[in-house]
Amino acid sequence: MEMTINVIIGATPAVERLLTTLAGTAAQAPAVQTPAPVAEPQAAEPVPPTDEEMRTLMDIRISEFAGNGWKESRDPQVIRLRKSCTAAFKEIAADKDAARPTALQGADRVWFLEQIEKNLFLNAEKGVVSWRPF
Repeated sequence: MEMTINVIIGATPAVERLLTTLAGTAAQAPAVQTPAPVAEPQAAEPVPPTDEEMRTLMDIRISEFAGNGWKESRDPQVIRLRKSCTAAFKEIAADKDAARPTALQGADRVWFLEQIEKNLFLNAEKGVVSWRPF
């Protein structure tokens, strides 16, 4: 029985060069030669999102609380949710000394997105979205 498995792994440019080099030398090397040990690759820093990506992810998060069509809605509850999300976004950014989320840089942007994903919640009693840092 023969089985083929295709695996796609994201790698840093250095690891990609290493794998390309190993693949090229393996094709040229005799079958009995064992490859040299390869050092473990270092984990790459996450790439910070662009301003547009940040805005898109914030819009997605607002739609989770206020529903689809929140941008055009004139419903007072939807407007309250949208404004409370915006206030929470600014509060999170202020925790890193930024006036607004798009003013964050580098790893702080990744941290911000983690915060809006994990620590925003709907305060049902008040009908607003709040941030609760842990």
